[in-house]
Amino acid sequence: MLKLLSIICVFTLSTTTVYAEAADGIIGIWVSENGDAKIKILKSGESYEGSIIWLKEPNYTVDAPGEKAGTPKHDNNNPDESLRDRPIIGLKILWDIKYEGENEWGDGEIYDPENGSTYSCMMSLESITTLNIRGYVGFSLFGRTTQWTRDIASKQ
Repeated sequence: MLKLLSIICVFTLSTTTVYAEAADGIIGIWVSENGDAKIKILKSGESYEGSIIWLKEPNYTVDAPGEKAGTPKHDNNNPDESLRDRPIIGLKILWDIKYEGENEWGDGEIYDPENGSTYSCMMSLESITTLNIRGYVGFSLFGRTTQWTRDIASKQ
């Protein structure tokens, strides 16, 4: 009986480890589809979140209106005026993402600083280097999918 109990414990622990490894498959640094941003995804409790850590063009251009020229970009399109002073670099754009099994995550949200909108979010890991992100409103049928590429050059 003790031997059977030991086998069950070992199987349970190894299954939990494999599950955790699969669930953590999205952890790392990802490059946006158009290559203009890098997003770092981390585990936060039982879910995952991601923040912008790099921008191809981190500052406003010289022809930007007002005194913005040459200064770091901010969350200007946020519908909440009190949040428009947040810098884009460091901005959390993914949160409450949960592993659903078989290389799929969902039940979270994604924020698009380009238009100031927040969407429901689901993800699927197509390969170790390719992450499909779908942002949608209401039903996943009504949304847009983008593909991020793992930044294997960065130290994870």
